[in-house]
Amino acid sequence: MKPKLIKQLHRTTNLFLAAVMLVGLAFGLAPLTRRGAQEMLAQTWAGNKLNGFRSIPPADREAVITALLHLAQLAHDFPQIAEIEINPLRVLPAGQGALAIDGRARLG
Repeated sequence: MKPKLIKQLHRTTNLFLAAVMLVGLAFGLAPLTRRGAQEMLAQTWAGNKLNGFRSIPPADREAVITALLHLAQLAHDFPQIAEIEINPLRVLPAGQGALAIDGRARLG
């Protein structure tokens, strides 16, 4: 089965984290809590579809939460980072993780 592609964008600006997932935008403050990451996902179309939707099988929701938590921690630990982006984040089937296909960081 082909991995499911969820286009996800993470940016940080002064300890502020935003996630854009296909349709939707969610915001949080770094450092982000697990509950905060879960709430961010729940605010977006793609985040809600990670549990599966029609013919789309469930994807690795925990891997997306982990990616959000790590990016938020990175932003918190290194205030010289003005922006971080992962686009896209390929989310594999449940239990198989996620892959950052491309990413960039800007110091400010």
